[in-house]
Amino acid sequence: MVVNQKEIEEFLVSLREPLREAIMPYFGKSTISRKGEGVNDVLTEADAAAQEVIVGAIKKQFPDHGIISEEQSENYKPEAPYQWFIDPIDGTRNFASGVPLFGSMAALVVDGNVEVAMNYLPATDEFYIAKRNGGVTKNGIPAHCSSPKDFKSSYGIGPVGAGSGKIIKFHKAMMEVEPAGVWMNSIASLAISSSYLADGRRDWFYSKGSKSWDYMTSALIIKESGCVTLNADGGDWKAGDLSIFACAPELEKTVRQIIEVRKRLDTE
Repeated sequence: MVVNQKEIEEFLVSLREPLREAIMPYFGKSTISRKGEGVNDVLTEADAAAQEVIVGAIKKQFPDHGIISEEQSENYKPEAPYQWFIDPIDGTRNFASGVPLFGSMAALVVDGNVEVAMNYLPATDEFYIAKRNGGVTKNGIPAHCSSPKDFKSSYGIGPVGAGSGKIIKFHKAMMEVEPAGVWMNSIASLAISSSYLADGRRDWFYSKGSKSWDYMTSALIIKESGCVTLNADGGDWKAGDLSIFACAPELEKTVRQIIEVRKRLDTE
């Protein structure tokens, strides 16, 4: 299928101001409701407002495209060859708590390839666009992965939460490979995390989740910045993978060691 990346880029850029106007009036003032039993299953008026901006614009400009979105109960035109993956506000719990670490995410997938992706961080008005084989920009300026000296001196982004088996194994694997420890934090937003990795504010990023919209955008943003973009099992990330372990190229050897130790721990 032919994809006019420039047309898609211009379309996504046109959503910047409407999204900011839809989201930011609710920041620090939103009403929180629950959409599920999970600790992070929260919803605000801003989620619905951002959903309306993105989905409404896609249906108007690309009526034959399909849409898979976190905030819609059924997929729209699931058999369409062009599919949009959307998270209107990624990091809703941060947003609902008055923490400015959240963003809107959208990606167009065609023939199993993420062609164009957008992260928009409205609290800081930072806008990222990535095109397959075309790099990534932040506010129109090319963005690039960091160049850390080594893993020991790196600053990464790890999984959210504590106590679950998969998180404990990840931490054990890291400590086995790097016993002195390493700087990391958890941001609770893939939009923020992937953007910070893509522009060099962080050096590596690990996430393992369950929703496709969590990774379609973030993976392309990261990969096009020059970072090594793997899944949690060490394979090259591909559309449909529900995990990411990405890093600056200088850290790839250590990251692969951590992956192998974690896989060994899974069998013990």
